[in-house]
Amino acid sequence: MKEVNFQLSKENLDLKNKLEKTNINKGLDSLRNLNFSYKNAKVISNNLSSFKNKIIINKGSNDGVKSEMGVISSNGIVGIINNTTPKFSSIISILNIEMKINAKVKRTKHFGTLEWDGFNTRHLMLNDISETANIKVGDTIVTGGMSLIFPEGINIGIVSEIINQNEFNDSVVRFVGNINKAKYLDFEFKENYLNIEVKLHNDMSNLNNVYIIESFNKQEFQKLKE
Repeated sequence: MKEVNFQLSKENLDLKNKLEKTNINKGLDSLRNLNFSYKNAKVISNNLSSFKNKIIINKGSNDGVKSEMGVISSNGIVGIINNTTPKFSSIISILNIEMKINAKVKRTKHFGTLEWDGFNTRHLMLNDISETANIKVGDTIVTGGMSLIFPEGINIGIVSEIINQNEFNDSVVRFVGNINKAKYLDFEFKENYLNIEVKLHNDMSNLNNVYIIESFNKQEFQKLKE
């Protein structure tokens, strides 16, 4: 029992340190001025066999849990609260094809959208990053902080593969003049994006203790976006 309590205390301290790091250099980004709190919870149900996986934890509205709160473990992101009862809450897992998370490449600061393709439970796909970005296998992917659901800088995983989309498929062909008498074509190439495979730090099949994240200033920030 002492060993278990020691491990939980260590995880709490590690998480506290991670959250505090999100407020470094406050003048650089207004989002870093936002304060977060967290609550411990225990996973009591975890589905991995669906395209829309959900997780249930043992904390609910009686504990101050609300929808759209982020959930992480000591190893990385887990999902987002979508429903609560007085004693329990359900989480939309990051292994859910409807989940989209703002993320960025830690080294280059390029932002993208993190999604699950519905197949490999150890990998997510980072999309919407230009092929001109100097992304490398092994780069660390972290939360972007744009939505205020997750603090900025929480580890997600590392780049395991980078795939360039086909340029020709992303080009626009314009006929110059009458299409029947056209002498030449004008190709307008659109910017291409990378398909970046991210290997998760979290083993989603082995979740036990998690942490529910609350932003104190989220509602105020959302009003400005409306």
